[in-house]
Amino acid sequence: MLARFADTRGHAPDGGEPGWDDSEWGQADYQFRSLTRRSSNLVSVLGPDGVLRYQSPSVERVLGYKRSERIGRSGFGNIHPDDAGPVQALFQALIETPGGEVTTECRIKDAHGIWRWFEIVGENMLDVPHVGGVVANYHEITDRKALEERLRYLVEGVPAIVYTAEAGPEATWTYVSPQIEPILGFTPAEWMSDPTLWWRRLHPDDRQRTLANEQESLEDDKTIASEYRMIHRDGHIVWLRDEAVVVQGHEAPPYFQGVLVDVTDRKRVEEALGSSEKRFRTIFDSAPIGVNLVDLETRVIESNRVLEEMLGYGAGDLKGLTMRDLTHPEDQALSHKMFRELLSGERDDYRLEKRYLRKDGTILQAHLSVALLRDDKGAPEFVVGMIEDITARKELEKQLRHQAFHDPLTDAANRALLEDRIEQALARIDRKSETAAVLLVDLDNFKAVNDSFGHAGGDQLLVEVASRLRASLRPADTVARLGGDEFAVLLTDVDGKRGAIMAAERILSALGEPVELLGDTTSISVSVGIAMSMTGHQSPTELLRNADVAMYMAKGAGKGRYEMFEEGMVTLRQWQALQA
Repeated sequence: MLARFADTRGHAPDGGEPGWDDSEWGQADYQFRSLTRRSSNLVSVLGPDGVLRYQSPSVERVLGYKRSERIGRSGFGNIHPDDAGPVQALFQALIETPGGEVTTECRIKDAHGIWRWFEIVGENMLDVPHVGGVVANYHEITDRKALEERLRYLVEGVPAIVYTAEAGPEATWTYVSPQIEPILGFTPAEWMSDPTLWWRRLHPDDRQRTLANEQESLEDDKTIASEYRMIHRDGHIVWLRDEAVVVQGHEAPPYFQGVLVDVTDRKRVEEALGSSEKRFRTIFDSAPIGVNLVDLETRVIESNRVLEEMLGYGAGDLKGLTMRDLTHPEDQALSHKMFRELLSGERDDYRLEKRYLRKDGTILQAHLSVALLRDDKGAPEFVVGMIEDITARKELEKQLRHQAFHDPLTDAANRALLEDRIEQALARIDRKSETAAVLLVDLDNFKAVNDSFGHAGGDQLLVEVASRLRASLRPADTVARLGGDEFAVLLTDVDGKRGAIMAAERILSALGEPVELLGDTTSISVSVGIAMSMTGHQSPTELLRNADVAMYMAKGAGKGRYEMFEEGMVTLRQWQALQA
């Protein structure tokens, strides 16, 4: 993308000497400067010697380094010692590859001494006129790394593989829990270092189906729930159930956060149903999952010891109890519906996740697989149920799903969840003639707070801002953190412009109150931009952009106030950017 702008630059200083600034790039570079001025990404240009020759304004905004402090110095000086060597090695390889591109992750120290994680995409543009350097585009991933670190604690004790991975046959797996070794025979390091390993160990007969499921999930932005065979390191087959959510990264490719559960034992029981009675009895008694036989009235005929222990009953105590006795009231209707369809011949088997009631009244989350067995004449005889305890996994999935769509610091919604809810709100407007509004809320002079109170104080302030935003709005409204000190609010079924303005005034009042930070008191203000949707014809991106424009108008008008978006503001903002 940067190369496209490089070709339109006209005449930058000869050779792009150290000390470039925006004026030297020329007004013909307005598009380039506009992209980098408020971008959440950081852009730097390094010479072939690794010396920094240009940095975008976002570097100072995000990391706190003034241009004068960095230009003409090594571009690797603030990289973590453990990461500097690999990054420099990649850089050396890149400058020897004209037009080449590399991607890496590393920690960079900000002006307050805090290490922050970034994904860096470097592009060799040494041969591009008026650039003559390596362009590095930095995208902060500190929150993602923090999430991965918390996952390490969440997965302890869960008998499943928790993972974070991109999509496709050569996907990068950024996190795999230690359980992968006892289940598949590979260490996490081995799995993550080889992007093709998952595809190679996936059973050939299951590859196309599994890949199609992935693609469908990405296109529809829905949860994956599939089962497939993997080949263990020693060659034996392991059946896995894969359940994952799609996380739509802002300015980054979508990725999966999921859980892989070993369901080989359940598959063996299913296979045994078609085998001899002796083999079935052996599996029934020895299976490490719950198994029961149920009559056509849903009464338990027999259960194995595993199921009795799962539900807290003594030996033989389940006999005679019905499906209704053991099923959570909210799940009974679906369970009975599927059972009736089984007996009527509408289906040969079924699977579902349901809640069981233990003897002590607590809830067991379970995955149930049910098959109908017939007598010699083909008439229904009894039903076999296979029950897997997934309580721990469901709790983990709940936390994964929450973390995938919430900011880890403030617990506000993230951009992906906000945009999804805006889409839903716009659809309702189209159907029911409701009105929605998006408010962009940006802290004024947040850098001064960071300078005075440090990174810890800044984080405490962001948490307090999110809390006050929630307190000043209705439960149905959505508060989101878009990154840095920028928040967004979605108001649904609002009373037109009047209702949106009243919400903005409540926000200004709530955030105008003094804040306690690290034992001291400080005051803050915010600028609010409002964008309305009366017709539902805008996109989430358009609404957010309009609110962003109005928010900068509020800042330009003196800060600590709100502005309503009106057509024509974009041209004014561009004019102001040119004067900056």
